[in-house]
Amino acid sequence: MDISEFISKTYGDERDAEAAFLQDNEQIARTLNARKALLFRWKKQGYRVNLSTGDIYLPTVVINTVNA
Repeated sequence: MDISEFISKTYGDERDAEAAFLQDNEQIARTLNARKALLFRWKKQGYRVNLSTGDIYLPTVVINTVNA
């Protein structure tokens, strides 16, 4: 699930949903500004959330080199 979609489904579509996400996940970075910058990068680069583990990751493309 996309990080933006995860935040809206978990914290709602209200204006302060991202703030609530950042407050609940203080382990992401030491300062609030650093967490905001990191979340901005994650959204821009298309990071996703693994719902079973809660891990945030950047999806990768696997190229089949056997038949290339």
